[in-house]
Amino acid sequence: MAKQRTKTLSIHHVYDYFAATFDAFVLHFNLK
Repeated sequence: MAKQRTKTLSIHHVYDYFAATFDAFVLHFNLK
């Protein structure tokens, strides 16, 4: 149970990281 929860939390963290990176990329592209 703990492992599954950790895996889910990790996936959520990675998703947030990619979402933030994508937002930054779009912002940079729009400001260019």
